[in-house]
Amino acid sequence: MIAGSVFPAPDESPNKRWYTSYRPLPTLTNRFFRTSLCRSARLASPISFPKANSPYAAAALEQAAGSYAGEFLPEDIYEDWTTSIRCPLRDLHLEVLFQLARVYQAKGNWAAALQTCRRYLASEPVAEPVVRLAMEILWQSGNRKQALSMYSQPAATLAGQYDARPESQTAALNEKIHRGGQ
Repeated sequence: MIAGSVFPAPDESPNKRWYTSYRPLPTLTNRFFRTSLCRSARLASPISFPKANSPYAAAALEQAAGSYAGEFLPEDIYEDWTTSIRCPLRDLHLEVLFQLARVYQAKGNWAAALQTCRRYLASEPVAEPVVRLAMEILWQSGNRKQALSMYSQPAATLAGQYDARPESQTAALNEKIHRGGQ
C-alpha cells in the first residue's frame, strides 16, 4: 500500500502522471487493528463486546488486544491526519482491555484481570473506572492493602497535576475497602 496522491502534471498531458509524497506504510500499521475493529473505529459506530459469561469472550478479547501493535504511525505523531486514525484506535484498544479485565474478573481470574488493568493504566494512569476495577479485583482477591495503595497513586496524580480529587465513586470504594467492606 502506498500513501500519497497521484496528480497529472500541470505541464504534461493527462495520460502522464507523477507521484508525490509516497512511501510504503509499515504493514498498513497494525493492519488497522484488524479489519473489523478498524471499521468500527473509523466509522465511529459502537461495537458490541462479548458478554462476560460467554465461553469465547476472553479468547476473542485477548485476540483483539493482541492485534494492537502500538500507536498508529508514531513517527508522524504531529501530523494532523494521523490523529483521526490514531485516537479511535487507541480508545478502542483501551476499551478492549477494560472489557477483558471485566471478563477475567467475572471468571475469578484475578491475576489476569489485574495484569490487564495494569496494561490499561500504563497508558492512562488516572482512568478512574479502571482504577476502581483494579481496586475491586485486589480487594476480592484478598489484597486489601494493595487495593488501598491502588487508590493513592491516581489520587496524588489528580491532585498534583490537575488540582482535582478522585470521583465520588472511587473515593467511596476506597472508604469501603478501608472500613473492611461494611
